Amino acid sequence: MTLLKVENVTKRFSGLTAVNECSFTVKSGTVHALIGPNGAGKTTMFNMIGGAFPPTSGNIVFDGTQLAGQPPYKRNRLGIARTFQLISLFNEMNVIENVMAGSFCRTKAGLFASLFSLPNATREQALTRKKGREILEFVGLDAGPHVEENLARNLSYGEQRILEIARALASDPKLLLLDEPAAGMNPTEKVRLAAMIRRVRERGVTVLIVEHDMRLIMDCADIITVLDHGSRIAEGSPDEIRSHPKVIEAYLGKGAA
Repeated sequence: MTLLKVENVTKRFSGLTAVNECSFTVKSGTVHALIGPNGAGKTTMFNMIGGAFPPTSGNIVFDGTQLAGQPPYKRNRLGIARTFQLISLFNEMNVIENVMAGSFCRTKAGLFASLFSLPNATREQALTRKKGREILEFVGLDAGPHVEENLARNLSYGEQRILEIARALASDPKLLLLDEPAAGMNPTEKVRLAAMIRRVRERGVTVLIVEHDMRLIMDCADIITVLDHGSRIAEGSPDEIRSHPKVIEAYLGKGAA
């Protein structure tokens, strides 16, 4: 079943065309990679799906809902969560609080109930904390008692990237957008990341990933869409993409194929 449909999407910034009449679909229950050389339009596409800015033309449909005009917080409620190229955590909050923050779009207790610690708010907070610990365990971060005091800024760089993914998962997404999640990770951390992405898929969450590390992409992606100069030039399985002449040309230059 198609979860995300991008239809003839174009994005122009003044005289620059960052994405040019691009179309692709993401099937539910897959890890779908979006790759291409620098400047291919990958992050621009992510920003349009996430709601950071609108397309100049074209349509983006998520789970049967047109996303045009939907702000990022409404897209999050619909089931879209994302991470960013630059880590964006609440550094002065501890690890479990960062994950709990991701559940905000699913909580029901209002401001008044939370401020005065009414029973419904207290119960909801306890459940949110329990869920946060389960997610930390799922992504492989230690969920022991000391997590309560461990500030996000004290984690290693790789652990901070995993924490950002954990926070996104706390919103119960149908679609998880990962924007260069392996950036700055060492080889061992990248192997663990690829395994975690596969576990996320097994959990029933569809993943759309932008990443420059081709070894990681080939290890965990089901389908790969390749962009170059804002246009789709190829799509297929990892085996099909690694030997595709247009992809080789885009990365290595004309004559390389």
